[in-house]
Order: sequence, then structure tokens, then C-alpha cells
Amino acid sequence: MKKAFVVIFLLFFVVFSMSACTEKAPETIENKNFYKLNLVLNEELSSMSLYEEVTFYNNSEVEINEIVFHLYANAYRKEAIKVAYFDALTRYGGISINSVTLDGVQCETPNIYNEQILKVKCLTPLKPQEKITIGLDCSIDIPRANLRFGEWEDNVNLANFYPILAVFENGAWREDAYTYIGDPFYSETSDYEIAFTLPTEYTLAHSGVEMSKNQEKDVHTYNISCKNMRDVAFVAGKDMRYVTSVYKDTTIKYYYQGEKSVEEIAIATSAMATFSELVGEYPYEVYSLVETPFVFGGMEYPSLVFIADDVDIQEKETVIIHETAHQWFAMLIGSDSINAPWQDESLVSFLTNYYYELNGAHDKFESNNALLTKSFDNFIKLKYAENPDYDKNINSTLYKFNTNYEYSQVVYNKGALMFNKLYEVIGKKRFQKALANYYRSYAYKIASVDDFYASMSKGAGLDVKGIIEPYFANKIVAWNMEV
Repeated sequence: MKKAFVVIFLLFFVVFSMSACTEKAPETIENKNFYKLNLVLNEELSSMSLYEEVTFYNNSEVEINEIVFHLYANAYRKEAIKVAYFDALTRYGGISINSVTLDGVQCETPNIYNEQILKVKCLTPLKPQEKITIGLDCSIDIPRANLRFGEWEDNVNLANFYPILAVFENGAWREDAYTYIGDPFYSETSDYEIAFTLPTEYTLAHSGVEMSKNQEKDVHTYNISCKNMRDVAFVAGKDMRYVTSVYKDTTIKYYYQGEKSVEEIAIATSAMATFSELVGEYPYEVYSLVETPFVFGGMEYPSLVFIADDVDIQEKETVIIHETAHQWFAMLIGSDSINAPWQDESLVSFLTNYYYELNGAHDKFESNNALLTKSFDNFIKLKYAENPDYDKNINSTLYKFNTNYEYSQVVYNKGALMFNKLYEVIGKKRFQKALANYYRSYAYKIASVDDFYASMSKGAGLDVKGIIEPYFANKIVAWNMEV
């Protein structure tokens, strides 16, 4: 009865919220980079071929002499300098670049630095507002791992595996190294056209919209369109099915294997409705959540998220809410998740809990805050016992954290409490206006920390920086403000 009540409540909320007023989806940006991916997965699930064409626009004010890509898949090599895995793998992975063309002209073998950075020299300097198309013929080895990229138990997770353009900013390419702590990914919004061929016994969950599906003998090909996305991801699963619901103009798909109830799709739909009303309208036609073997609870990508298949329904609810909030923060509004991970992860951790307050579960909102406080207090007491000078600064790069546990305590837990304080100080109405203005100003773009402060402050009508930054310096003061 309790589970049935939860589902009925969630579905009621979704229907009720459809009548509410929502900030419209922002308009897209011009001169986006464009990817064409042609992927073929072999039947053993151990390798795949990829032909990729990328049209890059020089939107900077300087000439560019080379095009730089991240090769994240090479973080799964046995000899990798920066690895994506924790222990030895029974099958390692990686990507090989077989040939490169520039505007159809065959190039010399490109330079690969530290295994994970591909640099393609332009034939002539690329001037501002000019574009160039790079063709990459690639062979990919799929590791055996239940990580972002890997095959496990008849499922293949395919994320952060194809060559993706680095970000060109301040006159230089960002060549950030991989780390298995946090999310070491940073990219710009692009458009994608994808043809993905795989054995017919496998279903493909994917970012974007399926335009068509063709079958030939023992394989089928999905033709997929992904508009205004800063990355794409896939999961291929045997005997994988899905259930659907609809919120406004978005179809929500929940992929699973085995027995399922209606709880997960109801939670996902409620989360979509809640954050659409709080922040602004979700612009993508399809939002897919896929249960898959995964070492963490979940992982976000534009219009698709991973949900670990071995968690119970209570933890799954938290993961679904958290990853759905990420659709707005880090996916639609880009930020520097390497040097300022708090900008999306701390905010989303607060919103995961704030979801309950917005849906009338005030006691759960308060008890979750108490649990976060207790967890972080216990962590910091142990750290201070080991080292009285321990620096627990939220505003740290990924590379300053020694473990994922430390990262989660500081950025997730303490960061959520930081945003909870901001919410308490400025109040519900100002907080919602701040988020809506942030979304309206920076959807599809990349927002710096200063951009975040400026847009949030403008929306709230007061300075949010002065409330947040004391948490960075560990100088928390008592706030008293009438709003």
C-alpha cells in the first residue's frame, strides 16, 4: 500500500503541475560544432568501429593552427598514465586513430600526447569565423568494466569514448587530464547525427531522438538526431525493454531488464515536472533513464542517464532525482566541472533534497539535511584528527581530492549544505528567480563562476557571492535577512 500511495501521489503531482506556469526553453546558439558518428558494434561486444566527421567553427577572435580532441577511451589502456579504473581489468580498452582527413584531404599521422590528447595540425591557419571538417577513422577496444565505458553482463556502457573536441578558450585549448575522481569532462554544445549498428538481440538506449531504425540480417541500425547537446552516450543491452510517460513535450523512457514496477518511471516524471517548474522548460524531446551495471549510483549525459541496476528503490529514487536535476546543471548550462565542480554538483546535491520540500515532504527535507550535516561532521572530525591543518575547501579542482569519498563529502555534502544556507537566506521566491535567470542566461552556453554569481544575483536581486564564498574560506557567519 505504501508503494502504491507513492506512485499515485507522484502521478497526481505530474498531472497537477502541467497546469503551472513554466519558464520557456531558451533559444539555441549559432555556429555550433557538428558531429557525424557512424558506429558499428561487433557481436562479441569487445570492439567497435567508428567513422567520425566533426565540423569545427572558430568562434574565437584569433587564428587557430591545430584542432585538439580528447581521447578519453585511452584512460582504459593497461599502460595509461591517467586511468579511468580503480583495479586491474580483465580486458583493457582504448581507441586507435587509423587515418585523418581535413576537409577531405588526407593528413599525416596526427600527434597524440599523453595518450589522451589528439592534435591535428591545420593545413592553413583557421581564421576567426571560418570552419573546418575533420574526418577520423577509428578502431575502438571495449574494456570489461562496469564503468562509464565498458562491457558487463551483456550490457555495454558507451560514454566518454569517442574523440570529442576540447574547449578553446582564452586563446588556448583546454587539455585537462583524466581523473577517476569526479567528472573530468568539459565540452561545448554541438549538434549530432548518428548511425549506430549493432546485433538485433540488443536494444540501444541513447541520447537524442530515434529518427528511424533499419534491420538487415542479424543487425539493426539506429539513426539518431541529437540537437544542442554537449555530449552523447549510449547503452546497448540484451533483452532490454522500456516503459514511457509524457511530461508536456518530453517523452520519458525508463529502460530496464527483468521485473519492474511503475515506481521508477513515476519518480522520473515527477522529477522532470518539479525541475521544469523550478528552473525552466526542458527542451529535449526525449529523456531516457537506463538501468545498467554501473559502479556508481548514476551518471548524467544530455537527455540520457545511467542508473545502477543493483540499488534498491529508495536509493534509486535519490539517483533518479539527482541525475534529472543534472539535466539543467552541467548538461544544459555548461560549467567547469574540473576546476569548479561545486558549480553544478553542489547545487544539484541540494536540489536533490530540495525536491522533497517542493513536493510537500518537509520532514524528509529536514531529516536529509540533518543526515548530510552528521555525515560531513563525522568525516571532518576524522580528518582533523589525522591533520589539524586539513583544507576542506569546496572550491577546489578535481585534482586536489585524493579519493571519491573525500570528493563526495566536501563537494556533495558540504556543498549541498552551502546551497541550503543560500536558500534559507534569500528565501524560496528569490531562489527560484535566481535559478530561472541563470538558466535563461546560460542554457547551451558555458557559465564561468563569475557568470554564475552575476546571473544568480541579478535573478535574486541581491549578492549571492557574499553568502556562498564564506563556505570556501571556512568562515561561516550567522545570517539574518528579511526577504
